[in-house]
Amino acid sequence: DGYMMKAMGSYDWKFSESPLVDGDRVIVTPGHIQAVMVALDKRTGEEIWRTQGQRIGPIGADGAARGPQTDRVDTAPHAHGIAFGSGDRFVFVPHTCPGNAVWHFAFEDGRLRPNEPPRLECTDGVGPRHLHLHPENGLAYGVNEQGNSVTAYRLYSGGGALEPVQTLSTLPPGHTG
Repeated sequence: DGYMMKAMGSYDWKFSESPLVDGDRVIVTPGHIQAVMVALDKRTGEEIWRTQGQRIGPIGADGAARGPQTDRVDTAPHAHGIAFGSGDRFVFVPHTCPGNAVWHFAFEDGRLRPNEPPRLECTDGVGPRHLHLHPENGLAYGVNEQGNSVTAYRLYSGGGALEPVQTLSTLPPGHTG
């Protein structure tokens, strides 16, 4: 019925993927600046929590970033966005295959610098695509493109690095194809 889109004040969803059912919750990624990832009660549809996006510069009417480039860091092919963590001091950049890693960066003096460790190498064929940090529980959640799965990560190193905790398939049991 469009409830989530109306609640966010827009019908402008940015991502399209399958929702994840986790116990009594349904987790979706509308991709809106006010609701990048949202957990809903499976029975009632009521919002349990949401993560919000970050704007780091002026955004044009077409939704594209505008203004001078302040920094550039070359990583690997297939970067798929960024996620901000721990008071916007850290940045995480997931890369699908062949990069197959999540890069860790810290803001220092207005510039991005590799954090320690500089990246989390993922299990073969996982392909992390989108990453969202929970606002309160010290976890991040990632959607894996090639692995047809989602991964929960624990934040460590002061919130600037990730450690995988659990990966679950998004495919139904017995799926072939």
